[in-house]
Amino acid sequence: MKIPVFRTKCVVKLQKSLTNENEYYVYIESYPVYEDGNDKIKRKTTFLNRVVSTVIWDTSTLTREGNYKPKRNVEGVIQCRSKKDQQSAVFAAQVCALMQDEFNKKALFPEQYKEQQEQYLRGQKEVLPYIEEVIEKRQATLTSGTMRVWGNFLNKYKEFEGKVGKLNFGQMNRVKIEEFTGFIANYKSKKVDKLAVNSQKSMIKCLQAVLNEAWKDEIITFNPNHAVELPKGAQKQKEFLTLAELKALYMTDCRNEAVKRVALFSALTGLRHSDCVGLRWENIDVESSSIKFAQQKTQSTVYMPISAEALEFCGGGKEIKDGGGFKEFKDGKEFKDGKGLVFEGVRSSQFCNKVIAEWVKAAGIKKDITFHCFRHTFATLQLTYGTDIYTVSKMLGHSDLKTTQVYAQIVDEKKLAAANVIRIKS
Repeated sequence: MKIPVFRTKCVVKLQKSLTNENEYYVYIESYPVYEDGNDKIKRKTTFLNRVVSTVIWDTSTLTREGNYKPKRNVEGVIQCRSKKDQQSAVFAAQVCALMQDEFNKKALFPEQYKEQQEQYLRGQKEVLPYIEEVIEKRQATLTSGTMRVWGNFLNKYKEFEGKVGKLNFGQMNRVKIEEFTGFIANYKSKKVDKLAVNSQKSMIKCLQAVLNEAWKDEIITFNPNHAVELPKGAQKQKEFLTLAELKALYMTDCRNEAVKRVALFSALTGLRHSDCVGLRWENIDVESSSIKFAQQKTQSTVYMPISAEALEFCGGGKEIKDGGGFKEFKDGKEFKDGKGLVFEGVRSSQFCNKVIAEWVKAAGIKKDITFHCFRHTFATLQLTYGTDIYTVSKMLGHSDLKTTQVYAQIVDEKKLAAANVIRIKS
């Protein structure tokens, strides 16, 4: 049976106070009211926490109970003598009109009304638990470094809600976003006086990602990301090695040979730490001197030709087989035939960075070099020696050419410095 949802009428009424005979409670009566899943007619009473005592009564008509009705104007607003009571009556009429409008929408556009109600309920989803859901969903594909960024964002957002209270997505508008970005910009703790600009950007990008996910999941119908402004600040200089410094590192002993091999491999291929340590023998094609793998950061599949030197760093004394895998020899005889990870024994990026710092110092290089700097080195050297920026962008696996242009700026600075080396007057 189809439940009727029409003819509901909302009226402002008065109820005599039980404690003061001159006072009347103001309420709205809605009738008939039908609820979803229930065909029984109901009468809905909504009290407005308003009391009036100067009602003007219409003495020309009586109710069935023998009482006078309150006098109303042409708009149906109850008339009172005092200004305060009249304001209460007008307020009640406005609320009544809104309630009547809701019932009318439900009657005239039942499907649209239902969708609006469902969307409203979806918008009540709390933001903090959803952030935790997003992190858990992405955890399998994120690198350890990216996971730390998300962990920091989660902690900062918890602190933010500790100040403003729990938020749901229905409340996540432009004002709340600006409050969060302001909170991040002015963040202070016992350990830090101010977050670095890049740290602020990473936090806000995490919020943008959450809002994008919420929009995809139809929790919000309007994505307020256009209101998110990233903090402006000086771009951190990308540190890199010159070709001479790279050769010096190759000639310098390192206490962990696997770290040395994988770092130099990164400098020759531009691969990130996560992609290097995840590289398997099955990803290497010896015949075409290439590798094919899925990037950990973007999950996009990359096909990349690599140099003979890069292949040598993969082997590390092992003979790479056609079709994947390796052969290892001892005293001229094959004793091991296997597959698996290419760079075994290489642990987290923090461990690698510690080893690299010692290795760089031993080579006499006075630069703050981390594993990721070898990727910067690859990009900078490729552009310096004439490789076009589009090719470099593809080799780095960038989805946007603008990301690669940062390296082009570094090369331009080097060219400008080189132009000023030769001087005739001084």
